[in-house]
Amino acid sequence: MIAHSDQMLPLIETLIRYQYAANAGLPLAEFERANVEGYRVHPDLLRLFVDRREGVLAVLESELNDVHRSSREGLVRLFVTSTQTYLHRNNQFITLSKQDREALNIIYTAYLEEMVRMVTEERDEAEVAQLLYQTVDAHLHRLQAFVARLGAAHSEGGTSLLDASVVCEEYPVPLQLDVLGLGPDQLREPILDVGCGSRGLLVAHLRALGLEAYGIDRQIEPAEGLYEADWLEYPLAPSTWGTILSHMAFSNHFLFHHLYKRGTPEAYARRYMELLRGLQVGGMLLYTPGLPFIERLLPPDEFQVERHNVPAARQSPIHAAYGRILGNANGLGGGVLYAARVVRRA
Repeated sequence: MIAHSDQMLPLIETLIRYQYAANAGLPLAEFERANVEGYRVHPDLLRLFVDRREGVLAVLESELNDVHRSSREGLVRLFVTSTQTYLHRNNQFITLSKQDREALNIIYTAYLEEMVRMVTEERDEAEVAQLLYQTVDAHLHRLQAFVARLGAAHSEGGTSLLDASVVCEEYPVPLQLDVLGLGPDQLREPILDVGCGSRGLLVAHLRALGLEAYGIDRQIEPAEGLYEADWLEYPLAPSTWGTILSHMAFSNHFLFHHLYKRGTPEAYARRYMELLRGLQVGGMLLYTPGLPFIERLLPPDEFQVERHNVPAARQSPIHAAYGRILGNANGLGGGVLYAARVVRRA
């Protein structure tokens, strides 16, 4: 059923979300080879363009005017953030640069512009169907070229991040606290969860207990105490935080970049030290997995490092994931995973 004009934008957004949900199970390696017949769009899309052409045109033209002012709003933003989600769900270690995000903005702006051209003139259903097929096909090829460039930028010796699946997972609150080795009553305020997950479960739990807690994640619905931000770019004022924590997030990626030949460990090392400088004296940085290669370089008169092992049952999936990415059987060298607590002394 086709909606009235005042419902057109929400309807188009629903069709876009359907498109991503319908294609969510397609691995990246297969996406590169997909054709337009296998790339699913909502079956009502054609009827929408035929029966409500003028309403669709009005919405798309308005959206494009908004995009030309700012790509952080509207349908292009929905497309870009949904594509990032798809990429991250396939492999959490794929990181999009500002240039990558701008390339996606261009791709999806062009997609909307082609849709506008398609519905500008009144056409019969057969002609609209042919144009829609051609438009989706051209768009799919642009997306595949983008993914291919990502693969070329994240490959070494025939191994690519696009060939492996390392999904993001937001763990239950009791498990996070157990692995980090602290209860809520031991966390010094204010608290910052770096890579808190799309739902910010731990942050919500701590705030419900009356603690001043905040969380950042690269993809999150902003809510009380939750902010969408890149953990390498989020501003950190010195001597501000009582506790900074990160469960299977920042240090997980730091460790990956330390081991991966095309990684950028220097950026993570700089941010690691900024996290430590962001602590109050007596504050602590909590994270898992541990980072022995940088912890041993910390001056002991400024920082005290404490460690406890992650339960064995939690270690094997993580080792296996790194092995798939790094192309070696042990991934992390078979070492014992641990959680770290770094206390700022001075």
